Amino acid sequence: MFVHPTVFYIEKFTSFPPKAEHINNPLNEVEQGVLSMLLGEEVTIERTPRGAPSLKLSDGSFRSLSISHTTSHLAVLVAPYSLSVGVDIENYRHKVIRVAERYMCPDELTMLEACVTYSQKLRLATQIWCCKEALYKALAPINPSVDFRRCYKALAFTNRTVVMAYMPTYNFTNQPFLLHCNVTADYCLAYCVLPRMALLE
Repeated sequence: MFVHPTVFYIEKFTSFPPKAEHINNPLNEVEQGVLSMLLGEEVTIERTPRGAPSLKLSDGSFRSLSISHTTSHLAVLVAPYSLSVGVDIENYRHKVIRVAERYMCPDELTMLEACVTYSQKLRLATQIWCCKEALYKALAPINPSVDFRRCYKALAFTNRTVVMAYMPTYNFTNQPFLLHCNVTADYCLAYCVLPRMALLE
């Protein structure tokens, strides 16, 4: 099954320019309206004790859900509940380079330093952050570690895909995960779709 996120420009769904106070609440009217529009019915967002969202439809069935937003764009990923999903979308911000040592492992920092231009460095850092955030969300059924620097490692990547390892014991010997990316001039988006039952085995 092919599952991919949909990206919306927030201002199209509101009568006001996008502002921070309108997007900090994950259950705000913009996101609720977008989800209802996508599915053609009223929906309810429910959350686990750790905050992972799921979507309850009007017939009582559930769908997997992941949401992410910037100040201007909203990314929504909905899938059958048999799949666990994660999506992240980020604008290019200088902070992602300043704090790179907090979320990048040594090999990733080496790749960052090898970038020829600052623009390349900014895109690489943003892509790595997006992928780690998306994988963390997709791994929600197993309560993954939030230690992005030691537990998540980009093994190979292009602008379209990233192969990333997750290992709570920090040795990166487990099966890698494939993430899909969309690197544009305005934002970087990454998403991951995993079989839920395989994670719980």
